[in-house]
Formats: sequence, C-alpha cells, structure tokens
Amino acid sequence: MKPTLYTLSNGLKIVLEENHTAPVISFNALVCVGSADETEDEAGISHLIEHMLFKGTPTRPVGTIARDVEGAGGDINAYTSFDQTVYYINMATRFADRGLEILTDAIQNPTFDAAELEREKEVVLEEIRRERDNPSRFVGEMLFQKAYLKHSYGRPIIGFEKTVKSFSREKLFEYFHRWYTPKNMSFIVVGDFESEKLLKKIERSFGPWTMDHGPWTGNKTRIEEPPQLKTRMTISPDNIQSIHFNLGFHIPEITHADVPILDLLSHLLGGAKSSKLEQILKEKKRLVQNIYSYAYTPKDPGLMMLGGQLNISQAVPAFQTLWEIIERFQAEGPTNEELKRAKHNIRANEIYEKETVGGLAGKLAYFLATAQSLDFEEQYYQRLQNVTAEEVAQAAERYLKRENMTAALLIPEKEDNKNVRAKIEAALEKSSTHAKKIETKPHIIKTEPHLVKLPNGVKLILKEDHDLPIVAVCATSLGGILAENKINNGINSLIAQCWTKGTKRRTPLQIAHAVEEMAGQMDGFSGKNSLGLKAEFLSEYLHEGLNLFCEVLLEPKWDPKEVVKEKKLALEALKNQEDNLSSLAFIHFQKNLYPTHPYGMRMLGSKESLGNLTPNKLKSYYQKLITSKNLVMGVVGDFDSDEIVKYLQEKLKRLPNTKAIQTKHKEDPKPKSIQKIVTKKEKEQAHVVLGFMGTTMDSPDHPVLTVLNAILSGQGGRLFLELRDKLSLAYSVTSVLHEGMDPGYFAIYIGTEPSKVPTALKGIEVELKKIITDLVTKEEFERTKNYLVGTYELELQKNLSLAQGYAFNELYGMGYEEVKCYPEKIMKVTREDVLRVAKKYIDLDAYVLSIVAP
Repeated sequence: MKPTLYTLSNGLKIVLEENHTAPVISFNALVCVGSADETEDEAGISHLIEHMLFKGTPTRPVGTIARDVEGAGGDINAYTSFDQTVYYINMATRFADRGLEILTDAIQNPTFDAAELEREKEVVLEEIRRERDNPSRFVGEMLFQKAYLKHSYGRPIIGFEKTVKSFSREKLFEYFHRWYTPKNMSFIVVGDFESEKLLKKIERSFGPWTMDHGPWTGNKTRIEEPPQLKTRMTISPDNIQSIHFNLGFHIPEITHADVPILDLLSHLLGGAKSSKLEQILKEKKRLVQNIYSYAYTPKDPGLMMLGGQLNISQAVPAFQTLWEIIERFQAEGPTNEELKRAKHNIRANEIYEKETVGGLAGKLAYFLATAQSLDFEEQYYQRLQNVTAEEVAQAAERYLKRENMTAALLIPEKEDNKNVRAKIEAALEKSSTHAKKIETKPHIIKTEPHLVKLPNGVKLILKEDHDLPIVAVCATSLGGILAENKINNGINSLIAQCWTKGTKRRTPLQIAHAVEEMAGQMDGFSGKNSLGLKAEFLSEYLHEGLNLFCEVLLEPKWDPKEVVKEKKLALEALKNQEDNLSSLAFIHFQKNLYPTHPYGMRMLGSKESLGNLTPNKLKSYYQKLITSKNLVMGVVGDFDSDEIVKYLQEKLKRLPNTKAIQTKHKEDPKPKSIQKIVTKKEKEQAHVVLGFMGTTMDSPDHPVLTVLNAILSGQGGRLFLELRDKLSLAYSVTSVLHEGMDPGYFAIYIGTEPSKVPTALKGIEVELKKIITDLVTKEEFERTKNYLVGTYELELQKNLSLAQGYAFNELYGMGYEEVKCYPEKIMKVTREDVLRVAKKYIDLDAYVLSIVAP
C-alpha cells in the first residue's frame, strides 16, 4: 500500500503505510531539526537531546524506557543528521500498543534530568574521542569542515567538546521547546496494522499535545554556502598505516532535477563492482585498497563524494589516474548498456528496501525531512528513467571540476613531509593529459520451509515466499578458520574473496555486469566454521541468476593474477587492522584465549601464511570442501520449488561425490589465572576486552548464555545502564557472545578514556559478580526473553538472512528447523539456568584481559 498522510488539529502529520508481509511494526517520530539548524554555540545540542530523550519521563524513570521496549520484544534507537532527528521503535505487532505508548510519552514528556545530563555529556565526549580515532570517519569530518566554510553542514553533527560541556538542562529545554512542536514533527508508522484503528490510538496519544510556546517559525540559522571558485585541500598526519582520502564536489539539494543524474553518475563511477574507478584503479592497476563514490544530497546543497584508501607510494599515480578516468568519462559518457544497468540497480533498491518495515519508515522520514514530500520517490524514479547518457556526461563536466573540489586526506605521520604533500597536491590539482518497470506480484500465502536431499547428497532447504520478487540463495560447507592451520591460515577468506573473480567462461567484470543486470549481489563468504557463496537477485531473472550462481559455485577459475591481487589486499587489510583499535583488542584477546586452537588465528591469515597460498592450493582446498556430501543450500523467495529442485539436481550432479574429513581439534584449556595483554597505541581512547571460554552452538547452555548476554548488553542491559548511563565511562560498552562448532567465547568490551580504565574494570567486575551471585529479577528476565524473541521476528524479514539461517543450522547439525525452534528454546530458559551457567563460565580469577591504549 502507498503511505497515507493525515494531519491532526495541532498540526502533527501522521503517515501510515500498511505492510502485512511480516507481523512486525515500526514507529518513527521525525523531528525536522538537525545539527544544521543549530547556532555555533549550540553545536551538538540536537545530538545530545537525541541521547537524552529516552532517559526518562515523569512516569518512566531513568533506564526504564529501553527496558520496557526490550521487554516488549522491541528495538529502540534514534539518530541525528544535519536535517532531522528520528526516534524509532521496531517490534512485533503483538506488542504495538506498548510501543506506541512508550514512544509518544518519550517525545512529549522528557525530563532531561540534570544528573543524567552530566553523565550523558561524558558519554558524548567519549563518542567524540571515538570518532577521532576512526580514520575513515574523521577524514569525512575534515572534508565537510573544509567544503562548507559558511553553511552549518561544515560542523560535525556530534558537536565539539567545548559546546557539549556548556549545555545545561535549561538550554536543552529551550531548544526542545523551539523545535519539538507538533507543527515541526511527523509520526510515521509502517507495518502490520489496520490504519483506521491505529489512527484513533495515535490521535488519543498526540491530540492533546500543543506545545504552545509561540508560533513555530522554522529555520532561521542556516547560511547559504557561496560558490566554490578554487580547489580546497586539507592534509593531516595521523598514527595510521595508509592514506584515507575523501574528495567532495559541490552539488545541488535533493529536490533538484539533476539529483537522479548525479546518482547515476556516482553509481557508474564508483558505486558498483563494475564501475570505472573500481575496475581501473582497484582491479586493473591495483592503485587503491578500496574506492567508492556516492552522491550525498540532503535538504540543502550537498556533495558528490569520491573516497577510499591507498598506500602513500600509490597516491600520485592513483590520483592522476582518477582524474584521467573522470575526464574520459566527461568526454565519452557511459554506454547505453552501462546506463541501463545503473538505472536498473538503483531502481531495484526500492524493492530491496521493502524487506524491512524499519527501512521503509526511515526512508519516508528522510523524504519528509529533506524533500518535504511523500511523493518524492515516485517523481524521482520517473526522472531517473528518462536520463540520457549525454546528461550524465554533462553532469560530470558541470560538477566534477577541480575548482569545485575539496580534498581531505589523512596520511601516515611517519611518511609525512613537505615533498610528499606537494606531490599529492599536484596530482590532485594538475590537469591530466587525457582527456523496465518492476511490478510486485500479488500476495500469495507463504509455504513452510522443507528439506530436499538430491540423489548425490546435496541438501536443499527451500522456502517459497511470493510477497516480493526476490530470490536469495546460500550454498555453504564446513570450513572456515576451524579447518585451517598456521601454514594455510587465511585460505578460506582468500577463497571467499577470489570466488567471484572469474570462471572458465566469464571474466570478473563480466560476472559483475551480469549480477548488476539482475539488480542483485553475489559474494563468497567465510567465517569461523564455514565457507560458502551467497546471492540475491530479482525473481524475473530466476533462470539467469541460478545459472550464474551455479557457474561461479562449480567453475571458479582461481586466476593467478586475481589471487595475487586479493593477497595484496589481504596484506593491506592486515596492516590496517592496526588502526581499528576495538578489533585489535579482540584479536589479541582471541590469540591468548586460544593459544593452539584455530579460533585464535586471524581470519585474514598472517603475512607468512598468505605467502604460502598459491592458486593451486586454493583450487585443491576448494575441491576437498565443495563436494556433494558436504554442501548445504538454502533458497528463499519468489520461485516454484519443483522447478528449483529439478534445475539444481541437473546442475549440481557434477560435484565430486566425496566427503571431507573434518579435523578434530584439541580444545585449549580455560584460563587458570588472569592473563593480561597490553598493546600500546598513541590514540585518544583505550579499548578493553575481558572474556572467558564459552561453549558450542549446539550445547544446551547456548540459549542460556544467549539470555545472559542479552541481560548484560543492549541499551536496556546492565552494562549500558551502569557503566555508561550512571558512571559515564564510555560511549560504547557491551557484552559479546561468539559460539562455534568448538567452544567460543563470552566477553565484555568497553571503549573509554585511558585514565578511566581501572574504574571501568572495577565496574565490569561488579556487574559480573552480580550475575554469578544473584538470580536476575523476574521483570528483567522476562523483558530480556521478550526482547530476544521479538527482535528475532524482525530479523526474519530478509530472504537472504533466512536462506543463510536454514543452511547454517542444517550444516552445523542442528537442523534447518532450528530457525523456527529458537524462540521456544529461549522461552524455556529459567532464572536458575542463567545463574547456573553464569557460575559455570564466568570465573573472576581466571580470564583473558586485552587492553589497547596509549
């Protein structure tokens, strides 16, 4: 159904869109204010209010809102952008009345408790430090600051340390009363409901709300950004391993007629595997580790972004080549086939977005905040369909000019000098010498999943779902890091990356083109326990999609050139892990928890092991694992089961009829004392992982540990409430549960200011002592189980998630019906079970502690 707009007498806009695909619902409260509406002294206040709004109302004390939502099986969160602030709850429909009650109360009656405000300001300050330590995010912040010298888009949404510290409770209320008025807000609901009944409930909740603090006058703070007349550049050294760069070109706002053209331009340049930048800079010349482009089109004029990561030795030829590609594109434009493929892929996003009610509601909120129209998408696609190749070339010429470019770069400080900067600046500034409409099918009742075993032993799990014209396929075998050793460590990850890089009949580019023509995706994957291939495409291309999938699955080429390329990328990724400090803390944690077991090795491998891997070794390893007796496939979506079985039986009969022998690894013993590992990194934050040996995914303790983990994690969890909300020790704190075919781990993570590490560790110990000493409360326990079961229903909306879930559960020996049985197992867990399992796995005198800090 199309969204319907209603307006209450107080001016509040209500948008309702029924979607009965799954028994879930999404409530979104949109406030048409963002960081761009702030004054200099208010920088970051929209984001801080977003943090504070769920902190309590007169009837709901601090911490109860998130717990109440999770207790009703829901997911609650919020986000702030330049142009909007959105508060949302996604949940199962059976809890909809509770979700509506909670969100409407939070929006209308925040208390902004003074003590909570001081604690939350500390949390935001931790978030600011965290942003600074993330090079890819920080370089984006540098770009916007340099590109917008007048307009408020130049300020970070999160604000500055000085402004955040200055905000008082009175300041928050003054800003709240100015912007959080019915006339400046919309309440958007998408999901499984009856509009007439729901509208009456919303009117009862919001009708009396007036917020009459004078007439709302809208935005008076934004200053128009003057035209940019020359190149701007900002280069900053950082403690990183490779260059992170962002190039921004000023483009119009979202409602401008050129926006569909610019979206096509960005897609053709760097928005797909077959794009110009991807194919030339990354695949052919190997000048970048990654490359992307996209058109950022907010309410006011935005930026065309080109960004990526590369080695400093590659910077000059990479930027020279980038400009050659742009100038050639300006002169020649795209071919008709390229343009058709780009339109098809952009248009297909509309269908994929319909898989989740949260995604649909968020899209409506974005269009209302930026384009002020619910019909914008329809008009956009009409314009997109009529764009010509000449228009795309003209747009490239009009907007992708050096004088319209702002460049932001973070470079390794150990390689920073005037000569390097001068060469990079010259490469960026100097001219080079080169210059079908998709219709959804009517609703058909879904079938239950069922298992079919082919004559050669391949297991198929099939589930028809004709609500949307999408088919998802996942083929997987036991493998992953569990099947590796120190000599071939990284082979599964390398196979996954090389899998789609050519077959006996197609080049990597031809595969990329074929996938895009079906508006789909196809990728290899590997994990701790498995190796496989997954794909998703529109069902109108069912035959072509399955044909390509089987070709890639059965006939990978393992081209030596491609293997060399991917090995180089893996080595670069290994090097760059040194800059991802939270991941680095986990890497050192796992290495020490598993000194001999494969789970202690890095997924990417090591420099030494990658050097051992050749195309022949990849081929040999692949042939041992991908056999008829090892392979499990999940297929979910818009298809006929009998047709699929017949087709795959014929295609897969060529698989070797063997079964790989799985190596049984000796388990590493649990730690007998506290093992502390400290890694020094000159950054703003410290990252701490404290953890224990866990259990296997098929263990009876698994659902109990899942409940225990959920009690500690999440916005309503103990760690968040105690260490973040009450003690303001971190922006990010959580517990993590990873389980596999062999015992996994349970761990606590916190990112905090280095001087707070001892306090954080003490706080973690306090919470762990509670969980191993006392029964959890009945209210907390029921809330957690409802949350796990409720959010599970939200996760089952996507076909690919279901296909993978069926395949993995069958592969690991639990049976594909485990997907359906999961909620029942969670609901059977008792409080006594949680206490028993907590005592079994949490030993405060024996664990691994990994700290990455200055």
